[in-house]
Amino acid sequence: MRSFRRCAALLGALLPLAAGLPAAASAAPLRIGDPVPAPEWIRPLAGSFKREPLLRPDPQGGPPWAIGSFRTTADGTTPSGLCVVVGGWHAGSVGRVDAHGVFHPFALGAGAYGCGGSAPGQDRGPLWGAGYAQAIEPDAPCYPYPDPPDFPGVPPACDQQNMRGLVFGIWGTGVIDGHARLGGSWQRIPVTRGGAYNVVQQGTAEGQVGTRVRFRFRNCGPLARPDLARLYGAVVSGCTITYEWSANDI
Repeated sequence: MRSFRRCAALLGALLPLAAGLPAAASAAPLRIGDPVPAPEWIRPLAGSFKREPLLRPDPQGGPPWAIGSFRTTADGTTPSGLCVVVGGWHAGSVGRVDAHGVFHPFALGAGAYGCGGSAPGQDRGPLWGAGYAQAIEPDAPCYPYPDPPDFPGVPPACDQQNMRGLVFGIWGTGVIDGHARLGGSWQRIPVTRGGAYNVVQQGTAEGQVGTRVRFRFRNCGPLARPDLARLYGAVVSGCTITYEWSANDI
């Protein structure tokens, strides 16, 4: 799997949502609670978690958002798949904050937004996607988008001040630059040397979860990425590959 978009039901069922804190709540020190355990269906490779050197500010001034990844394994020793983790960064850990001001770090294997593989010659990536998280995880479930459907059992809408639209990924090497369409204009976004990026916005309307991003990759030299030239819709021009996508395209 290379790209992924999580619907409300699936994300709520599989993922302890990532964390930040609005400015009003972040004044009080966070207590550290029990780790969030990994789901039973994920078998992480011990010692494989890697946090990318990228922290993105929270829209409400809370703790920054981190992105990282870990390897999965089938036999306990050999790396197989790759999973992307996005969450709040506090006290040297990635995790989530509950409604009582307690930060719960992710245990290895927890907090995965999606899993896939890596291209030949790449330690991490490409793997990319979009989704949402709650800055503070409430005690009661809520519907992540502004207008819940009028069906039995559907909870009320979440507070959009507390929701975060996320567009993220890890490409691997060979990235020239990345841009996101924010507020009607293209803006350059930070990308790590390993190709990691994370766009964090307040709310979960299509404009946040479906933010369009555009990347340029090298098609020549030692960091060339011919594998990315095969992406659907990629444009190759000489030594440059351009790829643009949005979760709304999926």
